[in-house]
Amino acid sequence: MRGDLSYAIRSLARSPGFTTAAILTLSIGIGATTAIYSVVHTILLQPLPYPDADRLFMVVENIAPARAGFQWMQRGPNNLEFAEWRARTKTFDVTAATIGMGQRLVRTSRGTAGLWGTAVSGNMLELLGATPMLGRTLSAADDHSPDVVVLSFDTWRRHFDGDPNIIGRAIEFRAGGITQAAPRLLTVIGVMPPSFRYGGDFLTPIVFFLDPKRPVGVGMRARLAPGVSREEATVEANQIGAAIRPPRPADAPPLPGLRFELIGMKEQLVRPAETALQVLLAAVGVVLLIVCANVANLLLARGTTRQREIAVRAAMGASRARIIRLIAAECGVLALAGGVAGALIGAGGVWLVRELAITEAEGLFRLIFGASLLPRADELAIDLRVLGVALALASITALAFGLLPAIMLSRTTHLAAMGTRGASTGRREPRTRSVLVVGQLVLATVLLVGAGLLAHSFVRLMRTDLGFITSNLLEFQLLLPDTYSVPQRADVIGDMLSRLRALPGVTAAGFSRHGVLIGEELMIGNFVP
Repeated sequence: MRGDLSYAIRSLARSPGFTTAAILTLSIGIGATTAIYSVVHTILLQPLPYPDADRLFMVVENIAPARAGFQWMQRGPNNLEFAEWRARTKTFDVTAATIGMGQRLVRTSRGTAGLWGTAVSGNMLELLGATPMLGRTLSAADDHSPDVVVLSFDTWRRHFDGDPNIIGRAIEFRAGGITQAAPRLLTVIGVMPPSFRYGGDFLTPIVFFLDPKRPVGVGMRARLAPGVSREEATVEANQIGAAIRPPRPADAPPLPGLRFELIGMKEQLVRPAETALQVLLAAVGVVLLIVCANVANLLLARGTTRQREIAVRAAMGASRARIIRLIAAECGVLALAGGVAGALIGAGGVWLVRELAITEAEGLFRLIFGASLLPRADELAIDLRVLGVALALASITALAFGLLPAIMLSRTTHLAAMGTRGASTGRREPRTRSVLVVGQLVLATVLLVGAGLLAHSFVRLMRTDLGFITSNLLEFQLLLPDTYSVPQRADVIGDMLSRLRALPGVTAAGFSRHGVLIGEELMIGNFVP
């Protein structure tokens, strides 16, 4: 076998064109397939990093279509309804409430930072099965003591220099915006591990936002009790919801299904990216088929030109098994080289997707789009099972079509084969190659048409007139000291604009509370000038 492998390497080195084309084709196919399938597997198929993640759900009510052609608007219960729901439910063993918070200006080790967090009921981290890296998590007892906070790992590392003695430290939080508000001193009770990615920069008890006299909408998260199915919980949700909420107005549009439904927490997280990832998955599957067909054609062509060599070996006494083993060694070397290069390309592809998807954005962009353009981007890694499947498929293709000429040659006489100059031994091989070529052309045409339409749509979007000049337009967020009055803020902004306008190359400078055409839709429910 050592001699066969040595000969295979020398033989492939004598055909650099064929060897380069085959290895490059295999590596691109295996690398692209591994990268995209790893991304899809992590985001769509892999469960969330919580115990019993497939039993975690949101309970929502379908209200009305947002607008024509878009999904229905959905809302959770208010805090009073949530308390009633939690008391009545038999299908959930843990129920928790959440409220997304606006920006909070926080005094950190490096000055003032704008952080975004979530207010949760004390049992939210119990529902997620999360354990802290430092200190402790929120508990039911904290529902009556609002002045505590749990920091995310990134917040602790970036804004508090990873201080190991931060537990028990009081941090000043103030509501963001222009309006003055009294600061709150929150005591740090815990820091979550890097793998915990729920709630933004920090978590604080929800009780601070709850007023028994004024109901506040909350997000309801729940975990199914053991032995309870999603269907059973949906039936109960509609029974409880109908009992604690008034009936729908007579003129309300008809519902597409049930009034109340359960949405998996993973389903809610990945839904915006699901269609795009499925399209990518199909496309890379077609790419892998094209790669296999291309490698098969290359090996068939090489086998045809080697028929005389194979016939001479057979005439000198080499058995069919010996010849097949020699050619199998060549195919194995090709597959191994393509697999190693493909693994490197796949790893680089996953790294590139992760780096491009994680924005590390601050401010309102982070509130609307989250910390990444892809859900769960921080979890992306090479899936070794996918790499193994892609490598196995490419290896099987290489072996099958590399050995086909030798097998077909055994059906002719050695003298007839030695008399040829690379001609085919029969009609079956040219027919096989023709089928492969036609298949490649069909698949490649489908991909090219899809890519062309995608590029055309992208160009049209880039040329869309937004109503204002976007070239050379820069934006940045300004965090002013909490102690500044509104007139002081106005003076600072005016002075900064004057100095910016005086800079060489600056043609205009302006100020808005949140950004160009962003408004406060998610915070107060409508757009304001």
